[in-house]
Amino acid sequence: MITDGVIYLRAPEPIDLEPMYEVENDRSLWLFSAVRAPMSKYRIKEFVTSYDANILATDSGRFTACRVEDNSVVGFVDYFELDAVNRRAGIGLVIRHDERGHSYGTRCISLLADYFGGELGLHSLWAVISQSNKASQASFEAAGFKSSGCLRSWIRNGQSYTDALIYQRIL
Repeated sequence: MITDGVIYLRAPEPIDLEPMYEVENDRSLWLFSAVRAPMSKYRIKEFVTSYDANILATDSGRFTACRVEDNSVVGFVDYFELDAVNRRAGIGLVIRHDERGHSYGTRCISLLADYFGGELGLHSLWAVISQSNKASQASFEAAGFKSSGCLRSWIRNGQSYTDALIYQRIL
């Protein structure tokens, strides 16, 4: 378990099915991900049961973020495009609606950065964040990430496009 005393990150477990189903099927979040369709409980269960603890052998995965005081799920942290040669990975984060505003996002990002840099020896982490997602930008900045570029007209929302900012942290 990876913890800071307030939250902890752990491998996904079958008990995460409901909160993961809730997050994956929240249409208001689809704008911030590559997924634009509902996800079934069956597919989520397959994802959870196929977890591989050898992180460097996979190029993507997910951690469940829980509050220490009551073990409730506050969100999920994904890693993807893990590049073992160049020692970097992309990360994404979602905090459940009712858990926002408590700095859990910043804590999750910081814990993941410490773990990936210290335990796994990664050199950098990066994230692509919609220019309109100010809360996510604030969380990443508070966790030591710096804006390092802009992808113009990157994210489609209906018939319009918005820019995306690239955030990076050297570990």
